[in-house]
Amino acid sequence: MSTTVLHEPEVLAQAAALPFAGSLARRDTWALMQAGRAVCADIRSAETCDEIAHLVSVVRRLARA
Repeated sequence: MSTTVLHEPEVLAQAAALPFAGSLARRDTWALMQAGRAVCADIRSAETCDEIAHLVSVVRRLARA
């Protein structure tokens, strides 16, 4: 997977003056995770995780209130 996958969202975010570095498509994120080049960090509160769903293969960090 080329660095374009990471660079292109950043360029688009800057052009749109977004307050964050950009967003990756789900398929690109999954490909990066499968290649060992990215991890998914779950920063939701414990309550939200219990109410909504548990994610598989993520690094879990509990959000602080």
